[in-house]
Amino acid sequence: RRAGGVPAWALALLCLSKRAHSLYMLRLFNDGVAMLLAHLALLLLMRNRWRAGLFFFSAAVSVKMNVLLMAPPLLLLLLKAGGLRTAAEAIGVAAALQLALGAPFLMRHPVAYISKSFELGRVFMWKWSVNLKFLPEDTFVSQPVAAGLLALHLALLGLFAWRRWGPMAGEG
Repeated sequence: RRAGGVPAWALALLCLSKRAHSLYMLRLFNDGVAMLLAHLALLLLMRNRWRAGLFFFSAAVSVKMNVLLMAPPLLLLLLKAGGLRTAAEAIGVAAALQLALGAPFLMRHPVAYISKSFELGRVFMWKWSVNLKFLPEDTFVSQPVAAGLLALHLALLGLFAWRRWGPMAGEG
């Protein structure tokens, strides 16, 4: 059978991909569980089950924080579809789960728990990089490159938001 116009035998070629092997075999620790919970959350959200969806979204975040990348558009959907009250209730459910799961750690070492949960100053290892392997290691781990990538990312998000929802959205 064909999936999206790709013959089944072509999927076997993915096994030969160094990138696919690196991402899905060498680093597949908790990604599967996080994505299972995130997709369950999306299924519930598509059925307008906001509180249940945010519960499972929060559970996915507790497994792996990269799920938080879905939070900005999720907030927009919550506000547009359900309004401020629905958004506040659903976010309250998500926050309650985070507090319940973090309670044992928050009771004993609250500062360490919070500071390490959002450790933005950490440096990623060059040897595990796939997309930026062309950079020399000293450049890859430098603070200016990290700050520049973050600034570029935020600028592109801002540009997208401005073009999509700004005063001139829909023109041209």
